[in-house]
This record gives sequence, C-alpha cells and structure tokens, in this order.
Amino acid sequence: MNDGGTVVITGSEFIDNLSVLGQGGAISNNYGSMDITGSKFEGNTATSGGAIVSGGGTVVITGSAFERNKGGYDDGKKGGGNNIYVLNRSVTCNDGNTFESSGGGSKNDSDGNWPDDVCDE
Repeated sequence: MNDGGTVVITGSEFIDNLSVLGQGGAISNNYGSMDITGSKFEGNTATSGGAIVSGGGTVVITGSAFERNKGGYDDGKKGGGNNIYVLNRSVTCNDGNTFESSGGGSKNDSDGNWPDDVCDE
C-alpha cells in the first residue's frame, strides 16, 4: 500500500495476490505517486481493483500487462474494476499496455464507468 509516498515499479510481476482488506489485489495507492513500467498483473483478486485500486494521487502505467484479474463481489454485482479501479481520475496509461479481463468491467471508476480519455483497451 502506498499512502502518500513515491513508488517506482519496473519489470515486476504481481501474480495470484488476494487483498484481505478488499481493495487492490496487488497494489493500493492512496494519494501517493506511482510509476509502473513493463510489469505484469495476473490472477489478482479484490472487491475493488483486482490488480490496482487508486484513491487519489497519480498512477502512470506504461507497457504493462493485465490478465485474469478479478474485482467485485456478490457474483460481480458490486465493487468492480477487474484490472483497475479508480477514484478521482488518478490513473494515466501510456502506450503498450494490454488489458484482458475475466468477464465484467475491465476498468471502472467510482461511478462504474471508465473515462474515455484515461486508458483505452
């Protein structure tokens, strides 16, 4: 969990993690600054943000792969963001990212949508 600090992640793998607190199966960002490059997020699970949840601050993702992450509970009716769940439009995706979802919304914000100008699939 990043709580207001600065974190740089390069060439890392986050595989089959489970959030016991319910948010961000691999990473939870709370008003910090994160730069994620060339990393893989696969099979992570949480109630919100199977791979990443960001509640403010900034997260910049470049050249990273998101596969089979799962966000949500109550058979996917609540929570969400199989790969990324964002509050306050705090995530920017640069070129080279891939998103593969195991069903449901791949990326969601707090309204259950994904702003078109943030990260395209």
